[in-house]
Amino acid sequence: MNVIIEPFIAKRKVGDFDCGFSTLNNYLKTLALQSTRKGYGRAYLAIDDTKKVLGYYALAASTVQVAHVPDSENLMPPDVPVIRLGRLAVRTELQGQGLGTQLLIHACKQTLSVADLVGVCLLEVHTLHDKARSFYAKYGFVPFLDDTMHMFLTIDAIRKLTAVD
Repeated sequence: MNVIIEPFIAKRKVGDFDCGFSTLNNYLKTLALQSTRKGYGRAYLAIDDTKKVLGYYALAASTVQVAHVPDSENLMPPDVPVIRLGRLAVRTELQGQGLGTQLLIHACKQTLSVADLVGVCLLEVHTLHDKARSFYAKYGFVPFLDDTMHMFLTIDAIRKLTAVD
């Protein structure tokens, strides 16, 4: 199956998307395009040759408190700029087949592009459940000190991860 990852645009139909989590489905169906239009974040869709939406992720600018970052002596307090991976979801019938990894690597590459332009030091994610936390941990994400479901990957780690791709 040929997969293309592209920015979410208005003409793309997403109504039948189902990843098994209503909050992730609802974001894509009701808020993602509005968020993009208002400049709050950007959603990216994985589509196949038939233009069916297979998965998606969303990125936004954010900050985190340095006090919550392990080994943060090299960061300048009190807050540091980060990219937030707000959501990442794959259709239920495609889960476990590598599309989530493709979306994550794409998000990491987008994060590097931003880091090279304006400077950010981390990619952060708030995981919804233990399975998601394990998924991100597999790629080197580590928990913040304030919450084990709140995780991050440094820009240096992203460079190593995407260099293999």
